[in-house]
Amino acid sequence: MTDTILRQAASLRRVVNIFLLFGFLSFLQGCAVAQEPFHQLRYCNVGMLALTSVRIEYGDTVWPLIPDGRLRRANPPCISGGVSTSGPMRIPDKMQIFWTTEDERKHTASVPIKSKLNGSYPTNTIQVQFNNDQVEVIERVYATPAQRADFKIYP
Repeated sequence: MTDTILRQAASLRRVVNIFLLFGFLSFLQGCAVAQEPFHQLRYCNVGMLALTSVRIEYGDTVWPLIPDGRLRRANPPCISGGVSTSGPMRIPDKMQIFWTTEDERKHTASVPIKSKLNGSYPTNTIQVQFNNDQVEVIERVYATPAQRADFKIYP
């Protein structure tokens, strides 16, 4: 009888150890999967010249399109009149921006992103504002739901 009790106790210990091992591995898996931050990537034109092409390479996101073939002037600070996408996106070390103005001049910019973020508040929006042959990149955060702050990333 004692032999049977010892075998059952050993079997129970194995089952408990297996459950503990699976629980620990599940915990490690949860730590290993980094969640991409949910934020918005937005661009707009504040210049006098319309844009005829825009390409933004932002991590895994590439935007090669302009609605209706032209991006006309929007009113600063581009709260309306721009193009945007929202979702969980990897914030890249840098982004590449290519654009052509209606006078057929081509422009490019390589913009550092991750190293320029504020670090205190989560990023809500990365906004690209085209102004003819120049581009400005802004990080928008909300310290509170009613308090917006914009940080200039580039230039």
